[in-house]
Amino acid sequence: MADFWTHVLHGVEVLNGLKDNRSWLKKRDLFFLGLQGPDIFFYAYDKPEIAVWGGLIHKQRCGEFMEDLLSSQRLPREYAFGFLCHQVMDRFAHRFIDHFEDFKSHKRKEMAIDVALVRRSLGRRYEQLKPWKLVESVDLRELPSEFSRIVRRVYGNQSFKSETFELAVSKTASTLKMLYEDIEKTRRKAYRYWILSLGGKDYTHLVPPKKLKDPLNEKHDPWIDPVTQKQRRESFLEVFKRAVEEAIGSIELVLRGGMPDTINRNFETDEPC
Repeated sequence: MADFWTHVLHGVEVLNGLKDNRSWLKKRDLFFLGLQGPDIFFYAYDKPEIAVWGGLIHKQRCGEFMEDLLSSQRLPREYAFGFLCHQVMDRFAHRFIDHFEDFKSHKRKEMAIDVALVRRSLGRRYEQLKPWKLVESVDLRELPSEFSRIVRRVYGNQSFKSETFELAVSKTASTLKMLYEDIEKTRRKAYRYWILSLGGKDYTHLVPPKKLKDPLNEKHDPWIDPVTQKQRRESFLEVFKRAVEEAIGSIELVLRGGMPDTINRNFETDEPC
């Protein structure tokens, strides 16, 4: 998958590419929230009954869910298009990142890419940014009730309520603030836990790395595509560009009354879902 700022920067590039075709964009905060897709549920780390929805929406009944999301007349279009961008970026990014086998290596790679893109695109250091600001004051209105209606219909689970979505958004903001308001403090805590637990509690993968070793593969070293099992050499910048192009085309298709075939693909593996 991709991390927080990778999704944000992808969405910004998509908006730039749409140029004059943005009459639907009234509230950017809803678009930015949509860009985080199902990841908002992962931030409810202490609520497993909520966090589980992050994995479920990424991997099961993707097409049915996305079609309902994009077809809804009550769901803000900004949010739906942001969510569509999330799926596209995940599908492209995961192929590049997923050759790291275990979760923590995978997460560190996502974070390193995030840091590198922030430096390249914004000319900023990661610790200068306040990601929680993008989600902490979003005017949700009908979004929670309509999102929960879609989830209940697609997944047949009546336990998902408006409050489930609202809590996920709240936890996203609070967790991002806890982790990144003072990154050095978070880094010290993470390494302290790791040392005192003799490596048993390792949270260091949640902290942006200080040193980066070509996380965007600008040297074009070989990597294995987990879907095709074939060797590729693209940089992440090339992967990112293709994800921007596909998302632009998909949004334009929906605006013309169509529905992209790619919504029927798993967010993580890019295989039929």
